[in-house]
Amino acid sequence: KSASAIYKSVPAPILHNPPTDAFHDVVFDTVKLGLILRKRGRLIIVEQVKNPQHAKFVQVGSWLHAVDGSPVRRVPFETVVKMLQTLPRPLKVTFGKTVTKLRRESAEVATSHDASPVYTLQFYSLPTGLSLRPSPH
Repeated sequence: KSASAIYKSVPAPILHNPPTDAFHDVVFDTVKLGLILRKRGRLIIVEQVKNPQHAKFVQVGSWLHAVDGSPVRRVPFETVVKMLQTLPRPLKVTFGKTVTKLRRESAEVATSHDASPVYTLQFYSLPTGLSLRPSPH
């Protein structure tokens, strides 16, 4: 076989539905939340979860949707941080995550010289929650 790609029709994952947002609430009883937040456009993104107890409930890459029931998308970053620091506990924080649904369809897929399929995926939004690494052959 040559090193050039071979094309064949095989079942392949294709992004079919547009991404949707999923939300979940986390109630914090502690004064310090143990979250490292970063502003990205209009979103406040969870960059790191330092408190291991909270890591079970808060994912890196999710964003703050509401604090104590109030949406924070149009609230200045500094104001949101102040709210998180000063509002009484227990404090309900709503986090959002983009969910993309995949549907398998037949598609033209390139195959490398060793016959491994090569897929092209298009991501429409912020972090996908996927971990990509080479497969052990």
